[in-house]
Amino acid sequence: MGEPHVHPLLACYLERRNELVRYFRVRLRSEEAAQDLVQDIYLKITPPPETPIDNPAAYLYRLGTNLMLDRIKTQRRSGQRDAQWRGASGGADWDTADEPRADDAVAARQRLAQIVAVVNDLPPAVQEAFR
Repeated sequence: MGEPHVHPLLACYLERRNELVRYFRVRLRSEEAAQDLVQDIYLKITPPPETPIDNPAAYLYRLGTNLMLDRIKTQRRSGQRDAQWRGASGGADWDTADEPRADDAVAARQRLAQIVAVVNDLPPAVQEAFR
């Protein structure tokens, strides 16, 4: 049996993933945003396109740049929409609520489950005092 064939674009992504993160970290000024963007690149190339790509590295950087520009446009539109909403709501000093990130919500639920488990293992009087 031979080695499984890896599409050249996926191989290039795996080889250059850290470089892509560094490249977009500088442009986005955020490690988290760069990691998210590079993950989005992976999602866009999975499954890989059927047509051959002459320069996979250039393709990945171009795809990432396009995704980054799309995000920036979306954020600007969202900011403008929020400003218009605040203006239409009579200038009230309200701000839009930000939803917690999904991974933060999952981590919080896991921490809560750990706390509940520890409290349930305490003697009944201590449980009552804690509650």
